Amino acid sequence: MDKINKSILIISYYYPPCNAIASNRWFEIAKYLSKLGFKITILSKNWKGCKDFQLVEYLGKNINYVPPNSLSRINFNFTDLIKHPSIFIRSISKDLIFDPWVKDIKNWVKNNDKKFDIIITSYSPMSSLIAGLILKKKYSAKLVFDLRDLISIQGQKKKFPIVNFLDEWIDKFIVKQADLIITVGKVTAQKASDFYKQQVCTVYNGYDTKPKKRIKPIKSNHMRFFYAGTLGPHRSPLLLIKCLSEYLLINQKIYIEILFASIDNPMSYISKIKIPNNLKITHLGYIDKKQVLKFSKSSDALILLEGLSNESIENVTGKVFELICSGKPIVATSHSQSEAWSIIKECGMGLRINNVVDVNQFFHKFSKVNFIDDKKLEKFSRKSQTESLINYFEKLL
Repeated sequence: MDKINKSILIISYYYPPCNAIASNRWFEIAKYLSKLGFKITILSKNWKGCKDFQLVEYLGKNINYVPPNSLSRINFNFTDLIKHPSIFIRSISKDLIFDPWVKDIKNWVKNNDKKFDIIITSYSPMSSLIAGLILKKKYSAKLVFDLRDLISIQGQKKKFPIVNFLDEWIDKFIVKQADLIITVGKVTAQKASDFYKQQVCTVYNGYDTKPKKRIKPIKSNHMRFFYAGTLGPHRSPLLLIKCLSEYLLINQKIYIEILFASIDNPMSYISKIKIPNNLKITHLGYIDKKQVLKFSKSSDALILLEGLSNESIENVTGKVFELICSGKPIVATSHSQSEAWSIIKECGMGLRINNVVDVNQFFHKFSKVNFIDDKKLEKFSRKSQTESLINYFEKLL
């Protein structure tokens, strides 16, 4: 395949300077594709902020990114379903009606005479996939759908029989028109392959920054743990706080502060737990990427929270790779078969806790220097992930 003469159009609703973590995925992959000789054009919403980025065309009115609120319960009423229809149907979304995203893309196409060999469109929102279908026909190009999050078969979606049947039918009708499907993990890839009955490949979010050579040991009796991300019934701090509280009641001379950088208040999940005096919980609220990096660097350990149910094993967010590159020990609560946890475990970066014994083992292990296996980490680099993606492009073209 002659990469120099191959053009790729990437439709990514979220892209820097947008502060959503989803904006990083194609920002980083596009850089490697460009370095390897592909002609890259990216279409994104016109996010407010410094737009000192190459390859990208920002479309539509200037808008702010507003992080979504999480629903902090498992049972929902009728009002919840109206306000948050993605709880039970995901192939029909509000952006299809209220967001001019598809119209903005069509207008851009009218004013450009570029030709493309491959169109990559990233879900979500659903309107990005619709735009991909339109442009596939216009350019007679190969179409790739990047399903960062599975649509109608997403693990934590509520299933109402008739609505779920419709959701899955629409999902299949749209996605099966793609020539290749990408997912962010092997569990989701297998799930998508079984559902769509077509070719699916895994491209992890991966890491771009150079990882540390060793994990910085925890030496002090006064520690800071840090969590950045969403909280919810499937990503609850309850088990973590319960285990740490029990440990600290036994070990009165140890003091831990846990910082939560989340739009959701952690106290709403742990109100029934008696918090010991030597455990402090601080809610920072939503903070930007620079502040997240600052708190990560100044903390002694970082936290991974994933759901404990079978529905949560498929989640492999970009946050996982930020954690393994930090050089800090990771304390995790998750299902034992969670793919996110399995990556951290493979790299030797942390421990999963279920009880006070696990907490004790965590401090015992990471009070000493632990060295990181570069070879195990390398396969998760964005460079390696992009190279594996190109192998699939060669088969397409």
